[in-house]
Amino acid sequence: MNTIEESTPQFEIIIPIPDCFVASILKLSNGKNGHGESRLYIGDNNQINNYICQKQWKINYPENYKEEISELLDDQNSFSKICNNRKELVYQSIDECSDKMLEIVPQNGDKDVRRYYIGPNKSNDANKKLFNKFRATLIPKQFSIKLTEKETYFECFIIKNDVIEKKKKSKKSSNACKEFLTYTSNKYCIEIQDEDNKGEFALRNPKNGYFWPVDGYHKCEIHECNGNADSPCPFNNHVWEFQGDYFHGNPNKYSANDTFHGVDYSKKHDKDKEKKQYYEDNGYIVNIKWESEWVQEKKIMKQNNIQWN
Repeated sequence: MNTIEESTPQFEIIIPIPDCFVASILKLSNGKNGHGESRLYIGDNNQINNYICQKQWKINYPENYKEEISELLDDQNSFSKICNNRKELVYQSIDECSDKMLEIVPQNGDKDVRRYYIGPNKSNDANKKLFNKFRATLIPKQFSIKLTEKETYFECFIIKNDVIEKKKKSKKSSNACKEFLTYTSNKYCIEIQDEDNKGEFALRNPKNGYFWPVDGYHKCEIHECNGNADSPCPFNNHVWEFQGDYFHGNPNKYSANDTFHGVDYSKKHDKDKEKKQYYEDNGYIVNIKWESEWVQEKKIMKQNNIQWN
């Protein structure tokens, strides 16, 4: 994939279709709450956000797109809203959008400084209607938009997620989290499953079906330690959560009424408590380490010439 700096007609980007960007008749039954945003989140790069709005998008679908989504559209249980003519409406929208040119503009609010969005040029009613029809053809979570730059437009092609070349994902865990898990693993002579080792362990959130990952996990049956299934070590079924002071709202630094990107920390605290309780209810022992606690521990270890990495 080329970068913006190269600025060639070969620029290409893949934009996943999230379940918060969805027409009402295509809202998934296991998707997020709400009615769906009419603007599409495209990432955390404002430069790309502006770049892909410089040319119109030419809408294209795979030849077998209708067949690909046919069975899904027939299954009422897949969607949160009953719609007896869902397939007819979606197919009609596909026909009306195919090969049409769509004018796209940035649609970022005053507070959107980390996440960036695009949407239709609302001053053009016909363009706005076309955009809404376009939304009614997109199956969230299962398909993505592939934009390929041409000389005078972007080719907007709908692709199935399982045909996207799998690229190594950027690491989500902070360096401090990795330090802490490495130190804990060495200290107790246990293997801890994490993002870099077999992938993050996760239970499913019973409310929405999404995975609820933890930073670290140890189970004697599957991870190296001095125990086994019959005689487990003291850390069997332990999970570790490394919580950033700012991102999770350390109560020693922030009050419940303080906000994180417009969200009260009380809501984040409630989410974290709910997750912890769910893991404990399922037999796991949850260990939580705050970022500032780890920083202080490292200072003490340094004073005592103890290595943590």
